[in-house]
Amino acid sequence: MKKEFVITSVVSAMIGAGLMLFAIGGARSSGIEGWTPITEKVAASIQNVAESVSEETKTDKKAARADNEVSNEANKSIATDAAVIPDIEGSANEKASAGANASDGLIHINSAGLKELQNIPGIGEKKAQAILDYRNQHGAFSNINDLTKVKGIGDKMLQKMKPHIGL
Repeated sequence: MKKEFVITSVVSAMIGAGLMLFAIGGARSSGIEGWTPITEKVAASIQNVAESVSEETKTDKKAARADNEVSNEANKSIATDAAVIPDIEGSANEKASAGANASDGLIHINSAGLKELQNIPGIGEKKAQAILDYRNQHGAFSNINDLTKVKGIGDKMLQKMKPHIGL
């Protein structure tokens, strides 16, 4: 009797499954209508983010190139201006340089002489001479941050000097 009961149950289950398959047309269900599987949404979101980051990177690179071109032109102009006024301590040119610096209130490190450099907060005679020596060996400073290459001038000192100096 138990054997007949098991066989009847199995046959009934198979017939029921077959009828259900027939009722829905044999097609496999794609889930709940109107819902998108989460993996598809994630893939689409990742693609959108990747495209926007790519566009932002292109824009940032173009802006950086433009900034570099402007900086290079300014540095060339500064180097040319610095070459006009030789660095001779106590000369008439130095006095003219001091007058030009007074107009904007800054001490220009590419043209200032020993005495002028000593007017920068934190710069004494030795550090002023070190700035002159560095400038004579390496040429004009291309930017103010290059002062940290001078022996005895670090980042903290440079921060104190920045409001008082220019190229």
